[in-house]
Amino acid sequence: MPPAIRPRYAIKVPAMASAKKVLGAEAKILSYLSRFPDAHKHIVSFFGLDARTGSLVLEAVDDTLESWIAKELNTLSEPCRAAELARIFPGIALALINSLEWMQDKDCIQADIKPSNILIQTSMTALPKAVYTDFSSALVTKPGASVNAAASVIGAGTWDYLDPKLLSSTAPAQLSPCTDLWSLAITLLYLVIGRSPYEAFKANKYQQREMIKSGSPLQCLAHDEMGAENVKRLGALSKELGLDVHLWFSMVLAKDQSKRAGLAEWRGTLVAVAQR
Repeated sequence: MPPAIRPRYAIKVPAMASAKKVLGAEAKILSYLSRFPDAHKHIVSFFGLDARTGSLVLEAVDDTLESWIAKELNTLSEPCRAAELARIFPGIALALINSLEWMQDKDCIQADIKPSNILIQTSMTALPKAVYTDFSSALVTKPGASVNAAASVIGAGTWDYLDPKLLSSTAPAQLSPCTDLWSLAITLLYLVIGRSPYEAFKANKYQQREMIKSGSPLQCLAHDEMGAENVKRLGALSKELGLDVHLWFSMVLAKDQSKRAGLAEWRGTLVAVAQR
C-alpha cells in the first residue's frame, strides 16, 4: 500500500491587525463548509485558524486560475490555445458550476468569485482541478447563521466581476445566488478570451466602471483592437465544441436578472456538449 500523500500547507496571514477580524470570519465560513464530507471537491481544504497570529492554515494548491491562464494558456499560439481551451473548458466550467451549486445548497454566497479566487491543481490529473478559495466576503443566508463575513456589497468583490445590479445608485440589488452566477459567468468568459471583457477600457477607470454598470460584457469585449481577437477566440471555441459559446454566456449575462437562465438550465446546455 503506497504511503499517504501529505498535504502541502499555505498560510494566509493578516496583512494588518484589523485584518484578523476578517480572517476570523472567513475561518467560520470555511469551518462550516468543511463539515460536509465532499467539501474538498469544491473548496480549498481548511485545516484551522492559528489563534496566535490570526492566520488561516489551508492546503497549498499549484496556482490560481488567473495565473494559470497567463502562464499556460495565453502563451500558446492561437491554434494551440484554441485546441487546449476546447479540451479543458467544459470540464473546468462544469466543475465550477457544480461547486457553485454545492455552495448554494449550503446556503452560502461566495460574493467574490473571480479568476484569482479559484485554485487550479494540475500536477495529478490530465484535466486541471478547480476549487474555490477566499471566503473573506462570503455569507451564509441560512436563518440563524452567525458565520457571515461582514463585507459591504461593493466591498465584497472586484468590479469587473460584480453583477451590475449590485452597482445601481438608485436600487442596488442584494448579494444572492444570482449575483454569484453572474460573477462565475464573467470568470469563465475570462478563461475563454484570456482577459477581462472590460480590458479595452482600463486606461479610463471612470469609463470602465460605466461599462461595467451598463451590464453588457459581451458587447464590451468586442471593443477596440483587442475586440477582434476576443471575438475570434469565442468563435474558435464555438467551432471546436459545436456550441454557440456567445449565446451560452448570454443566457446568464443579461442585466435584467429576471431574464437570466437558472444555474441548472445553464449547466444543462453545457452538459449536452460535454457528453457528445
